[in-house]
Amino acid sequence: MKRKWSLRHANKAIIAACLDHFERNLAGALASEDPEYIHQLRLALRRLRSALRIFRPAKGDTIAAELIWLDAALGDTRDWDVLISKTLPRLLGLYGDAGFANQLLSTGIRKQADAREAARDALASPRAAVLVLAFGRLVNVPGELTFLPQRIANAAATPRAKVKRRLTRFAAHEIHRRHHHLVQLGTALEERSESGRHRVRIDAKRLCDAVDFFSSLFGKRRGSRYAKKLGKILHLLGETNDDVVATALIEGLKPPERFIYFARDWFATSTHTSLASSDRYIADLKSVRQFWV
Repeated sequence: MKRKWSLRHANKAIIAACLDHFERNLAGALASEDPEYIHQLRLALRRLRSALRIFRPAKGDTIAAELIWLDAALGDTRDWDVLISKTLPRLLGLYGDAGFANQLLSTGIRKQADAREAARDALASPRAAVLVLAFGRLVNVPGELTFLPQRIANAAATPRAKVKRRLTRFAAHEIHRRHHHLVQLGTALEERSESGRHRVRIDAKRLCDAVDFFSSLFGKRRGSRYAKKLGKILHLLGETNDDVVATALIEGLKPPERFIYFARDWFATSTHTSLASSDRYIADLKSVRQFWV
């Protein structure tokens, strides 16, 4: 991204990159059992939603609703992939009952296969094709990408930022707003409800996307330390979310109560460790140089 670009040029470039990310993983998701393809598709969808949320093009709300639908259609597959490939084998290994482990894994693998089939149906549907075409029009058809006037007018300069170019000022404002929200509200995570922690995780994702989109405007080397710490926060919050999802999926498999209690205790310990580390990294983020100012 270049400072001389207009807001429209920048938004088109970001959407095009996200769309390319999606399309490069689509064939693999339809034909392969490798869980990474679904993961990358969901990442591309999240980044597309972030691009719409940041720039707020006039047609963004309608398209965003379809992105939410497709992401939800892929979400079950991703949850089962994480459980079957990572979480459940580790948990069953600690539990120490090989016969029971094989039985529960077999049941889980069938659930995983059902979820993958449903995800493929959604990806191959006319509804998904229309969504991809809508993004293609935004990028390629002159006049399709227009902005809500109040959105651009509200892109005020970030405190202490002395920047002249409109795109740079806009980017600094968007990064700063998300940074401030995360470091102010993303504290004492163990005292929060599951929904409150999920909210912090969403805030961290949105900040990560803004940093990824715009860091080149300020020099990538300047933002590398910040991005590294933010990446650790996302990883830890992702682990706590995986623990919550895994608990629900395991209980849905109807194992004996003693295994459910064992799993709950194990996840509680894992979550406690991840949340404590997340609090420290979020606190550290306050002291890292704000590369956008």
